[in-house]
Amino acid sequence: MYGKKGDTWFTIIFCGCFLLIGVVFTGIAICFLFGDDASAGAITAGFGFMGVLFVGIGAAFLLGRNRKKRIAEKVRTEGRRLDAVVTSVNVNTSYSMNGRNPFVVNCQVTDGTTIHTFRSQNIWFDPSPAIWTGMDISVYVNRDNYDEYWVDTDTPLASTEVISH
Repeated sequence: MYGKKGDTWFTIIFCGCFLLIGVVFTGIAICFLFGDDASAGAITAGFGFMGVLFVGIGAAFLLGRNRKKRIAEKVRTEGRRLDAVVTSVNVNTSYSMNGRNPFVVNCQVTDGTTIHTFRSQNIWFDPSPAIWTGMDISVYVNRDNYDEYWVDTDTPLASTEVISH
């Protein structure tokens, strides 16, 4: 599973609000554009700019999220599977929702003299009982571009029951 169900709904609502506000601003700009007031040029430009800006922000968030999901699905089905070693399980302090920070699993693969490091998607509970430092974990990569990858935290976490209160 990619992300958390609540995280997905939050993103959709967040992006939807930006898109809605952008459409409203653009609609107001169009009303001023076709209105009778000749001095409304600055108002039209301002509302039009704000409309395009808000629509752009909302669309960029949605497209970025969908791109990550597509990459994860593609490397799971068509990519190369690597056996990585977990180097750490950390709290992702660069992201928070409702005052909580997710966990991430960091792992690495040694390929001859090259070390490739990978970071999992956000996990909204402590995965330490099922994933620990030193254990092997699967990483799926694009055969041509190792920057497109997915760390398989679902398999080791499948046997862990999580009950949120």
